[in-house]
Amino acid sequence: MVITGGSGAVGTHFVHQLAARGARRIVLLGRSGADPQREVSGVEVLAPPCDITDPAAVTAAAAEFGGRGASLVIHAAGTAAIVGHRELTGRTFTDTVAAKVAGLATVTRHWPLREDARIVLCSSVSGLWGGSGHTAYAAANRLLDTMAVQLRSDGRRCTSVRWGLWPGLPGQTGIIDADEVARVERSGLRAMAPERAVDACLRDFTADPLVFTADPERLQLFLGNTPSGPAHEAAAAPEPSLDGLDAAGVLRVALGAVLNLPADTALEPSASLLDLGVDSLLALDLRKKLKKAAGANVPLATILGGATVAEVIELLEQPEKKARLRD
Repeated sequence: MVITGGSGAVGTHFVHQLAARGARRIVLLGRSGADPQREVSGVEVLAPPCDITDPAAVTAAAAEFGGRGASLVIHAAGTAAIVGHRELTGRTFTDTVAAKVAGLATVTRHWPLREDARIVLCSSVSGLWGGSGHTAYAAANRLLDTMAVQLRSDGRRCTSVRWGLWPGLPGQTGIIDADEVARVERSGLRAMAPERAVDACLRDFTADPLVFTADPERLQLFLGNTPSGPAHEAAAAPEPSLDGLDAAGVLRVALGAVLNLPADTALEPSASLLDLGVDSLLALDLRKKLKKAAGANVPLATILGGATVAEVIELLEQPEKKARLRD
């Protein structure tokens, strides 16, 4: 068995779960490597340093550790650069997609695989849903999904699993930091139980699955579907007048109404609406007020994804930028 990105949080979860399921030999591929040889519950774990984007490095590692070919490949390599579209550089984008996309192509081309080998790609729901600051990361995962289709067309048993939130490891930073984990959890996703996640991904699927744990009600709000019922009916209140205001004024008055702020409250442009106190239910009310006053349909995903005051004002002024503000 081969696990790319095996020293990271996701790879480490796979090592322990596969060991518990009877794996006898696991090769971990990653730039940093690890101890040349170590035991995990009686399993031989080999971890040579190997840049999986480098064909020569993969070929050399395969010659020494490839044996008779891998029966299972878990492609868990990758990084996540969480930056807004204005700060995203070409270098950052390239670095984000390199291990996931180029790394997969290199490993499947240069590492020996048994004819019936299974290939499991660790993609993300971000590739389907996006999220604030997820431009490069979402693109990398969507490309990974596309590569799964290509590998299947080549006759390979390949599944791209669009994961939700993996738990971190004690004393180790995961693919995203604690602040980003908190923001992801505000969307409704919850950390998965590793044993259940691994069980799910090793099943035979006819299509690439989404595997995640979530608070369904909060996730429904994040995806833009408004729940109905008494629990979600806001109490009637006088609507503030938004006539004749510019975009900044509309947002200031609308926020003041939903948050009970004084009329002269100054809004810091870089402040996140979440940090100002807008939660999932208040976001519904704010969205309705902005739609009525400015005619702009601000996605709940934008509000709950951490959009700033400046970004929402820009969206009210230029609704065509909606897709960009969800990155």
